[in-house]
Amino acid sequence: MSSGIAGQPIPLTPAPKVSAWRPYSNPKNIVRLESRPEGRAAFIIDPWTQRWAILGAGSEMVLAMADGTRTREEIVEKVVATAANDHLRSPRTVNALLDELRAAGLLFVSKTQHQSLGLPPVVATEPLGLHLEITNACNLSCAHCYVSSGEKLPDELTDAELRAVVDQLPPFSDKLVAITGGEAAVRRNALDLVEYCSVERGHKVDLYTNAYKFPRKFAERVLEINAIGAGRVNLQVSLEGATAATNDAVRGKGVFDQVLRSLAMFQELGLNRSTQLFICITKNNIHELDAMIEIAERFDLAKLAFSQWEAQGNAADTPWESIAPSLEEWTGAGEKILAYENPRLQLLGNFFGDLNNTKGGRYTLERSLFPKHLFGYNVFPRVSPDGWIFASQLWVDQEWALGNVRDMTLEEAFAGEKFQEHLRLFRRRAEVVEECRSCQWVDLCGGGHPGHTLSEYGQLDHKDAFCDTRKFWFERYVDRHLEGALSRG
Repeated sequence: MSSGIAGQPIPLTPAPKVSAWRPYSNPKNIVRLESRPEGRAAFIIDPWTQRWAILGAGSEMVLAMADGTRTREEIVEKVVATAANDHLRSPRTVNALLDELRAAGLLFVSKTQHQSLGLPPVVATEPLGLHLEITNACNLSCAHCYVSSGEKLPDELTDAELRAVVDQLPPFSDKLVAITGGEAAVRRNALDLVEYCSVERGHKVDLYTNAYKFPRKFAERVLEINAIGAGRVNLQVSLEGATAATNDAVRGKGVFDQVLRSLAMFQELGLNRSTQLFICITKNNIHELDAMIEIAERFDLAKLAFSQWEAQGNAADTPWESIAPSLEEWTGAGEKILAYENPRLQLLGNFFGDLNNTKGGRYTLERSLFPKHLFGYNVFPRVSPDGWIFASQLWVDQEWALGNVRDMTLEEAFAGEKFQEHLRLFRRRAEVVEECRSCQWVDLCGGGHPGHTLSEYGQLDHKDAFCDTRKFWFERYVDRHLEGALSRG
């Protein structure tokens, strides 16, 4: 043994221990190989966890070896022995790739750990709120009304019954209660329920309204409720275009001017910053997108949300495909949303998959996690004016009702066999739709939204109407980050 300073023995470096780790990676990882003049790269996405990384070519081979049965040393040995690329015949290179893959969150201790870090496209969860329809009565008859509002139903829930439904949400848990109809404002004591939800139960409230001749005393009452309820009440106002001609073709003559008067009143009272404008986009109004944004800016509204018609209710005989903008129009509108910069106005486009002009949006190009279509079936359940429970707002046909609040609680409805059968139907969709089985994005989508599919095609075994749009944004996200990574070398 050699001697060191002051004759002290120098300990020999112990031999490195062999790692017992058997790396696991998702066998359904999505890999896009890219060769450009700037270089070669592999864009790798774990659709379960939504983690992704851009690494050198060959990393996909290393990842494929990580099946949870081979040790790190066995993976290195196997890759070095079988790689056709000289680059991968170096143990040092393969070890470096393993380190990069682990740092990127694409390698796991076990399959169990991996499963704990993600969600399937269709989930059942604790409700985040409630879509509470307090009346079917409405002072308008819109061409696209998904529930065919108009006349009051003979057996609508009483005030006490409505409060009992709200009481099923944990108090002061900051859930969101959307109070709608019909036109909620035409129901007597509607704002008493708003105050009960906001002040006494501690929930956020969205009061949906067509804002047609909206009473000033109602607006003033909302202000009073917000003054004592920590500003939890917002208004959601509907329009169908930026001109009277476009809007009134859907909502009725004179409605556009009346809505603008209501927006002016909200601004005068200071209620505008608690107001969101909601517009269904079709081929008939998409050319007015800039003008719609200008309206929201003019009245200094907090949000502007774009959505789509559903082929049900009054629109049951109007297939989405007959009024849908072109793919180029859709994606062009989406690019406009993403590029829009105004801290006073949040733009949302849920028909694109929740595109959002803020960096916190679920489908922004800057979000660190790869976009994924997550459908929480009971995340925002709907209760009809006569008490029928639907797990999602987009189901209106009676055959999808889980029961009635007069006979069961929401918790009992979501614990029932009918709800579980719905989940099984939704989760098997991608297995039986031919286009989905052959699509590389299927594990990020699950076949899309079953509600859109059912309303448009009358069946679940079909890809949804927004498939091509969603695939565009998946590809757009990849291209955006590849261009940035390759340009940086």
